[in-house]
Amino acid sequence: MLQSFSIELSTWDFDHYKPYIAPPTDAVQLEFSMLSPFHRLALTPLSTTPNSTIYSATFRTPDQHGIFAFKVNYKRPFLTYVEEKKQVTVRHFAHDEWPRSFRITQAWPWISGLWTIIGGFLCFVVLWLYCEPTGEARQRIKKETT
Repeated sequence: MLQSFSIELSTWDFDHYKPYIAPPTDAVQLEFSMLSPFHRLALTPLSTTPNSTIYSATFRTPDQHGIFAFKVNYKRPFLTYVEEKKQVTVRHFAHDEWPRSFRITQAWPWISGLWTIIGGFLCFVVLWLYCEPTGEARQRIKKETT
């Protein structure tokens, strides 16, 4: 499952905010963790607004469900600390959230096999109920019942 995280950062410049641009030797990092970090990613500048810069990262979550946290802990001298933490739940699809099987092309052989067996069974029942026994079988049935 792909996850995306964005954060806006700006600096105060005397009387207004301006976009914060991280120095080239520094990185704003995102930590995606449960108990220990699964991913520690550098956030890249996505776009700028008149007052801030939007940093973003997109990544694939681990194949494990639980409660995870997005953490940004950016502490630099002479700047206000940025500590952002957001908890999210990562879980698998519930049984009723998957697409219907007729939309999944890999299920078509199974569905066609199922309908073939049902059709074959119905044909067998129709033939069994509406076919008359042969002459020998009729005589044998009469002997057994008398």
